Amino acid sequence: VAVYSFCFIGTVLIVALNVTGKRAAIRCPFERVVVIYTVLAVLLYMSAAVIWPVFCFDNKYGSMRRPQQCSWGRCAWDSQLVITIFTHLNLLLYIVDLVYSQRLHFVNHH
Repeated sequence: VAVYSFCFIGTVLIVALNVTGKRAAIRCPFERVVVIYTVLAVLLYMSAAVIWPVFCFDNKYGSMRRPQQCSWGRCAWDSQLVITIFTHLNLLLYIVDLVYSQRLHFVNHH
C-alpha cells in the first residue's frame, strides 16, 4: 500500500505543480525532479509487481486458483487479481512515461 500511496501522491504533486505553473517552487530543475521521481516510481512498482503476486498467488502463501466457495464480485482473490493487473499496468505506464520524457529531453537538447 505504501508504494501505491507514495506514487499517487507524488504524481498528483507533479501534475499540480505543472498545471498551476508553480514549477519554480522547487528550487532545483523541475525536469530533473520529474525524472528522479519517475525512476523511483518505476523501481517501487517493479518491487510491488514482483512481491504482490508472490504473496497472493504462490501456493506457499495464497492460492494460484480462485477458491470454489467465492461468490463472484465478493471474493478477496478477485480483488488481489485486479490489484496485480493494475500494478503491472501502472508499472508499464511509468516506464513509458520515463522513456518518453527522456526522449523529449534528448530531442530538445540536441
